[in-house]
Amino acid sequence: MKYSISRHLAVRFSAAAILVFTFVGIGLTIFLRAQLDSVLKDSLEAHASVVRLLISQTSTALEWPLVKQKIDNITPSDPNIEFFVATPDPRFSYQTISEHPIPTEIARYERVKAGKRSYLARKYFLPGVEGRPDLVLVGYIDCHSVDRTTYSFVLALTIIFLIASVVISALGYTVTHLGLTPLKRLSDEAAALRPNRRDQRLRASNLPVELLLLKSSFNGALERIDNAQAKLEGFNADVAHELRTPIANIIGQSQVALTRERSQGALLGVIQSVLEEGERMRVIVNDMLFLARADQGEQATELTWISIAEEVARTIEFLDVSFEDAGVQTTVLGDAHTLANKSLLRRALVNLLDNACQHATRGTQIEVAIKPGASSIEVSIANQGLPISTAVLEKLFDRFYRDETSRTTSHGHHGLGLSIVKAIAEMHQGTVFARSAQGWNEFGFTLPRVSQPR
Repeated sequence: MKYSISRHLAVRFSAAAILVFTFVGIGLTIFLRAQLDSVLKDSLEAHASVVRLLISQTSTALEWPLVKQKIDNITPSDPNIEFFVATPDPRFSYQTISEHPIPTEIARYERVKAGKRSYLARKYFLPGVEGRPDLVLVGYIDCHSVDRTTYSFVLALTIIFLIASVVISALGYTVTHLGLTPLKRLSDEAAALRPNRRDQRLRASNLPVELLLLKSSFNGALERIDNAQAKLEGFNADVAHELRTPIANIIGQSQVALTRERSQGALLGVIQSVLEEGERMRVIVNDMLFLARADQGEQATELTWISIAEEVARTIEFLDVSFEDAGVQTTVLGDAHTLANKSLLRRALVNLLDNACQHATRGTQIEVAIKPGASSIEVSIANQGLPISTAVLEKLFDRFYRDETSRTTSHGHHGLGLSIVKAIAEMHQGTVFARSAQGWNEFGFTLPRVSQPR
């Protein structure tokens, strides 16, 4: 059986309406019954007050017949009212009702049964005077008319509520169905999306505000998926491009070596060249695996309390030959301490310093600045060189990205160095940045500033 939102909402709306009607009906019934009982009580109390006055003025048995006659004259005015006098002295007895159940408490209205009739009764105590003993007067008023009115009211209310529930259910289903029509249009558009048409978006118009937000969120998700797919395709193309060259070199050199007899030295040269290409592929694959782990949310572990300036100094010493060949000098400004993975931090510093060394103008300085802030530490490496456009700056941390100048002078680099810096920064809950102004190109990352562990 298919699940229908319209039917489901209509049923729930109808159930809620019936529940509300039920509470309203119960409240109205209780209110009506209380009002009708109040009328009965007022009528009984009016007659009972007269009877009590007559009895209280009687002190002897000789006067009692006259009192009974006066009471008899009162009761015919309202045939629903009955009285009974309970007394140990039969000379003062009186009753107009054959069965006379007596309420349990004085001066409190109670419902009692006398035969098939239901009465509202109240008991009054009349203290004795002179020759008359203590008496108990019980007044009764018939509840038949009230019960009949209440029953008729409940029956009519039930019929009205049933009809209203059916009407509300039909209206609820209709309104819900009409209200969900825009959602159905969106669903139909979503079902029409095709995987080979990544440019498709939901375009339904005249939507309510809530569905406009849903449409915007859905289109945003499609946009992000499209961008991710484009990046993945570009990444795959770049990987294929980077691996194609060393593989082609290996195959070409091997084929050439096999065309004729080669001396031992020539064969050793071929093996050495193949080894170099294999080493290049190993580096690319290892870097890709590292970035894949970072993409899966891997965080830096084995954090130690380190001086960033000391790690920079050790990295500069490691790259001393490269700086000497490039004809550049380095200076380190500032210092800060933080918790970081020493191996990963050195790898990021090596990549940034090597990048600055490659692109620095010969005979200039590379400046490493460590700037502690309130919540983070900024590590920047700046070199003097050709200016970099804003469009290029935004892409430099993308994988395999190299501008045309870099591609001609890459010297074996494959465009993953800055991507690895970004991954290492994010593994430490940090960020990366790139700036170019006034002849200086600045690259760096931030690390969170934390307290020294005890």
